[in-house]
Amino acid sequence: MSSSSSSSLLATWRAHGARPFARKSSSYDSSDDEFDQEEEENISILLAYRAVKRPKFGGSVFGRQKLWRERIEGHEKLMRSYFNENPIFPESYFRRRFRMSLNLFKHIATEVTKYDRFFEQRRNAAGELGHSTYQKVTAALRMLAYGIPADLIDDHLAMGESTSILCVKRFVVAIVNVFGSTYLRAPNAQDTARLLEINAKGFSGMLGSIDCMHWSWKNCPAAWHGQFKGYKKDATIVLEAVADQETWIWHAFFGMSGSCNDINVLQRSPLMTRLAMREGPLVEFEANGHKYNYGYFLADGIYPRMVWLLDEEYDRLHRAVHMTEKGTDLQPLKIRYHGTSDIPYDERYTEFIQPTGLLPFISLVSRGGPLMNPSALTALVDRWRPETHTFHLRAGEMAPTLQDVSMILGLPIQGEPLCMNTASDGWREQMQVLIGMAPPLPTEPKKRAPAGASFEWIRTNFGECPEEAHAPEN
Repeated sequence: MSSSSSSSLLATWRAHGARPFARKSSSYDSSDDEFDQEEEENISILLAYRAVKRPKFGGSVFGRQKLWRERIEGHEKLMRSYFNENPIFPESYFRRRFRMSLNLFKHIATEVTKYDRFFEQRRNAAGELGHSTYQKVTAALRMLAYGIPADLIDDHLAMGESTSILCVKRFVVAIVNVFGSTYLRAPNAQDTARLLEINAKGFSGMLGSIDCMHWSWKNCPAAWHGQFKGYKKDATIVLEAVADQETWIWHAFFGMSGSCNDINVLQRSPLMTRLAMREGPLVEFEANGHKYNYGYFLADGIYPRMVWLLDEEYDRLHRAVHMTEKGTDLQPLKIRYHGTSDIPYDERYTEFIQPTGLLPFISLVSRGGPLMNPSALTALVDRWRPETHTFHLRAGEMAPTLQDVSMILGLPIQGEPLCMNTASDGWREQMQVLIGMAPPLPTEPKKRAPAGASFEWIRTNFGECPEEAHAPEN
């Protein structure tokens, strides 16, 4: 930076009564001829910032060519094509190209104009008429419906790229604020009643269909491709939606990365949270002689079996279907039981087992297992529904509890059950820490390795208490 330009800028500031920078020293020489290195560096920074700072949008830019796009002719052409009394294209063409009816388009254009004056046709600073309301709304709808670039709008609507992008931004904000309270909401009691009435003849109690779709993200950063690429070739973002047969979307959850499948999205979905907390709409309907007080959604086979997700594949493959509808003669289920009579109980175990509260179980299993009725257990299994955790009996539904199991099998159970995941690979390490030994790794690969110690291994290693066994010294 030259000294003359610095002097010129500083002289201008001082002419308006401003001091460029305050010095730490109380004495400040106001002479225009005295410049130190610090002042020149500060002024250089300001000039560089001024050069790279982008001006606010709006108005003409010096050195930029003005294009006479003939906006008025573009408006008249659009009106002749679709909106005049005898348009060139019939309404069927309009519905196909705009993805909506003509009346709906006019209603949207009217409402967004009331919300945002940007969509009004106004004159610019030079007194020229700007784009019409229909031009701005059409530009936004075309870009949203077809995903076309903003530059392509210029050919049909005589609208520049920056104006087209601004139309989309202002349009989506207006749509959310004007129509959000009506369409972006969960169904209320009246909506639920209408849905049940629509589906009464086919799927009684159904509230809609749930599924996910992948939206392509063309400009996804390369560093994020591993997260946003799944089974599809391109990077995508997942949209989960619930819609009825009239394509009314009652739920939308958008933003999950493309590497997630439908189950991953459902586990993070606010819909899943509401249903798990029983905050869904109250529904009463009857199906197959059973009364239900909750609705359900129709889903494909990838979704888990839940009370609010209907999976037709389960009904088709269940034992009960083969027995009742297909007449298949199925054998009763076999009950597997591991006896403990060949593992004698040593009284030296008592002082260690008694503090854990498990001593009643020891006396129970020592006298043998309870008598089981295979036919009765088979009948219960045939009527078990894993999605509701209940038995579907002719008299209604029966939900088994821990207390039921305690009463039927004679187990001294109190409190909540203690559950643990044994399907992980760390159970051997846990056994090694707890009892000092664990089963060895299998030498031959098996189709399904047991998740836990086998009964044969327990009987071999702990069948008898050695004579030299003693309590550990503290």
